[in-house]
Amino acid sequence: MAENAGHLVKVGINTSQGSYTEISGINDVSLTRDRDPLETTHFKDTTASKLRIMGLKDAKISMAGNLDLADSAQSQIRSRYSDGASAFVEIQWDGSTSTDGEFKVVSYSEKASVGGLVEISAEFEASPLTGTGAVWG
Repeated sequence: MAENAGHLVKVGINTSQGSYTEISGINDVSLTRDRDPLETTHFKDTTASKLRIMGLKDAKISMAGNLDLADSAQSQIRSRYSDGASAFVEIQWDGSTSTDGEFKVVSYSEKASVGGLVEISAEFEASPLTGTGAVWG
């Protein structure tokens, strides 16, 4: 198995799929994929356990880093949060192999402490679950 160093990761954003602009200052990112389990247990079941089928898929991205007011990509995050329009987000876990999709920015925050940098964080939720890369499965 080949490991990847975190410093190789690239995160980009665009208003449409393709030609992503790398987001400056981001130093933490995570992609979470979920599926809704749907219980199908019925009275005639004799297993004494719940039965399930898998329902809808979902994906979320969380990212955080240092505020850069001059960065156009960070500006897109704030704009997509304000106007509710879709943001297309790309993550390159190894610096070249791409996973991307259409997301809505559901939260955006800034914080600062006296002895530190001004930091940002943003949460994205897939809408709809489209894109490229094996993680979307």
